[in-house]
Amino acid sequence: MNLEEVVYGYFVNGYFPIFPWLAFSLAGFSAATYLFGQQDDEEDASERTPRFPWLTVYVGMGLVATSLTALLLRPYLPTAITANFLGGWTMFPTTIEYALAMIGSDLLLLSLLHYYVDQNSRMNQRGPLLNIAKTFSQYSLTIYILHHVVHLWPLWIYTRAIGNDDPTVLWMKATTVPVALSLAVVFLVGCFFLMRWIGPDRRFGMEAWMRWLCD
Repeated sequence: MNLEEVVYGYFVNGYFPIFPWLAFSLAGFSAATYLFGQQDDEEDASERTPRFPWLTVYVGMGLVATSLTALLLRPYLPTAITANFLGGWTMFPTTIEYALAMIGSDLLLLSLLHYYVDQNSRMNQRGPLLNIAKTFSQYSLTIYILHHVVHLWPLWIYTRAIGNDDPTVLWMKATTVPVALSLAVVFLVGCFFLMRWIGPDRRFGMEAWMRWLCD
């Protein structure tokens, strides 16, 4: 592997390249500024009138619609466009269609949940479902990193152990769908109790390290 391949893999065509995955973080920063940056600190929170986040809802819907349109029109577009820009629905490498749909649905769900749940004064903020959601939300970055370690590293290690250099050879082949779903449930339940045991202060995990780095 030469330097050019390393650079292209890191920035463009690796499993998790800077582009387009950086777009997810930028979209999150922009959405957070719009959703949470408009609140007046001097105004009592209980007296604020929630405003429906039309902008992020429309942007989310537009991105999803653009993704679906690209998928539908792809068979009819010139080869130069489909070969260089539209790759269909794949995560690795991430295609434009996939990235647009994921960012759009994230923006849409974040906006609607923030309005109908976070800012809903009639919503019971101590219900069991909300407690589960809050636990996962407080440690979302840690769980995101951890899930790669749990479900990808064993496949990579085993693949290397049997002498195969293709790290993706066992993807979607290692187990059956029922077994995979059962293991996913076990992982989520384990994460929930682990994060509850750590507590909401986020003294450990990626969130704490990010805060330490920023401070």
